[in-house]
Amino acid sequence: PNPLLDPMMPALQSHALVSAAAIGLFEALAEGPLAAGDLAKRMGCDALGVLRLAELLTAMGYLTHGTKGFELSALAQATFTSGGEMPLTHWLGFCEIQLQALGHLTAAVRHGKTVDLFDLMADPQTVLTHQRAMAQTARPIAGWVADQIPVPSGARHLLDAGGAHGVYSAAICRRHPPLAAHILELPATLESARQVAREYGSDPYVTHLPGDIR
Repeated sequence: PNPLLDPMMPALQSHALVSAAAIGLFEALAEGPLAAGDLAKRMGCDALGVLRLAELLTAMGYLTHGTKGFELSALAQATFTSGGEMPLTHWLGFCEIQLQALGHLTAAVRHGKTVDLFDLMADPQTVLTHQRAMAQTARPIAGWVADQIPVPSGARHLLDAGGAHGVYSAAICRRHPPLAAHILELPATLESARQVAREYGSDPYVTHLPGDIR
């Protein structure tokens, strides 16, 4: 542990990734390298700010810097672009919300003033970002999860409490036809959950129902 760097560097790296995603830096570099000035123009951002951010991302291993400018590393290409092998683009958007919550940590520990993430996701677009983030993190492991779930022979209905995007439920149903899933989801997030289920191919296997298990 380094007491000089530990209070600062992880937070700097977290905010660098979230900011890069917010301004579209990774997508701007998806088609090839760009000099910092050209990258800033493409995104409509401050040139010096983009240069410093790109330098930090290079030190973190998400960019490389050559004669043609800054370029995505293989890791960033796979995870932080929409066409990547295992995209986590929406996860970065949700991390911005989580960083806001962590800003309340001292008050939570000192006074018990906890923060509900749902209170920080008041607008529909933020809720949609959260749902898409959860789907992105679920997709790579959904098949493995489905293999671990024991399903009785002849079962026809699966109840998923809080399943949102339905990626896990759909994976289970694919392995055990004609199993169909019924997802219980909060009324406030129902429409976004249905939209993300359509986007991720879960909707042929799942039906969303409004409810609150509490």
